[in-house]
Amino acid sequence: GALPETGASSVDSDLVFYCEANAREVTREVIIYNDANFNPVISDDDIIATCVFTITTIASDTEPPTFMDIEDIQLTNCEEVDFATPFAVDNCPIDPVVTFTDSIILDNQLCAELIVNRTWKAVDPCGNTTEHIQRIELIDGEGPEFTVPADITVPCGTDPMDAAITGNVFDAYDACDDAELMASSFIVEDLIQENTSCPGTTTYTKRWEAVDDCGNVTTKDQIIVVECPPDCSNQDACLGDILADPLPGECDCQVVEPQVLGCLDLRCPNFDPNVNCDDGSCLKVFDLALVKEIKSTGPFTIGDNTTVNFTITIYNEGNLAAQNIEVVDYIPVGLILADTNWTQMGANAITTIAGPLESGEAISIDVNFTINPNTTADTYTNFAEIFGAVDIFGDPVQDIDSTSDMDNGNDDYSSPLVGMADEDDHDGAEFTLIAGTPCSSDNNAGYFCE
Repeated sequence: GALPETGASSVDSDLVFYCEANAREVTREVIIYNDANFNPVISDDDIIATCVFTITTIASDTEPPTFMDIEDIQLTNCEEVDFATPFAVDNCPIDPVVTFTDSIILDNQLCAELIVNRTWKAVDPCGNTTEHIQRIELIDGEGPEFTVPADITVPCGTDPMDAAITGNVFDAYDACDDAELMASSFIVEDLIQENTSCPGTTTYTKRWEAVDDCGNVTTKDQIIVVECPPDCSNQDACLGDILADPLPGECDCQVVEPQVLGCLDLRCPNFDPNVNCDDGSCLKVFDLALVKEIKSTGPFTIGDNTTVNFTITIYNEGNLAAQNIEVVDYIPVGLILADTNWTQMGANAITTIAGPLESGEAISIDVNFTINPNTTADTYTNFAEIFGAVDIFGDPVQDIDSTSDMDNGNDDYSSPLVGMADEDDHDGAEFTLIAGTPCSSDNNAGYFCE
């Protein structure tokens, strides 16, 4: 029994659990001490006796371990995964042993598909067992990967399908397949955009795609712009404005010098010194007309030694000045040239008007004749015609409505000065010769005298 004014305390050792023997052993130490002072703190002087003994009890462990946080696993891209061993807990202080076995449900090597039931098993030292089935699915549900060529702008005429110019795919791969993959491409017709940013520019969407063995498709788009800018190369003002390439951000050519069309011929009334190219509008109309008139109406008597005088007037009906105007007078039977301003040439007489004769101007010259005493009384016509002229540069020019020649029989002279209706460079004037009284003297035999 306890001594008066004594106390006792006991301390048990850690529990040692032996599942194999189904026993539980505890070491207990009991201390007897003097508690006269009711001192809660036991010193060595207070200890009266110490007793150590072992207590053995029988215990039975029938509770199995428990798995913590086991989840099914589904992999869709064949990445490397660390399948960590799940954690199992038990009421015993000794960790249970964890193992697993696999059962293959589906193994499609072609498509890299695998379904496995993994059975995890935890066993504690007492043989209590827990099992858990974890489903692991390796399913290739993602397409290949590749680097799409960068968007690009190419010059006019480039085929957007020409991979040598627009770029190609060289790195297509699939995480579930080590085999080499190829990427293909096509132009998305519905996405073609005409005249984008600038007229003549076309934007194409080139769609690249790669397919793995499971039929998973990866598509990526590349934008290709085919630029057909305006032709800004013209440097000939006669063909159009003189141009330069567009400024950055603009579509139209720069006009370095605008085209100014008009007449550059000094001989034309619509000459314009400000133009840089002749547009064919120069009004180079060369048109001379001739009118012949008799100065006195007559009639003229044969043998009276009188002269028959005519006036020839040249009109410039065109818009080009004329010079060196050559005129022929077709001398009729019955007249003899009596004018030093004219030159006899065969049966005709010719003269030259130096000019210049400006547009709208006229100039007159006379031609004088005497009467041939041996002619027959009649009414005659004396014709004259322009047979040549040059412009102010000395270049021969063709009359717009007449043929300049010395042919008295190919012209219509009925209506001079009517523009371009006839050959108005040819005209005639009528005169009448009448018979006179014959002379009686020998030296005038054959002449008619008054």
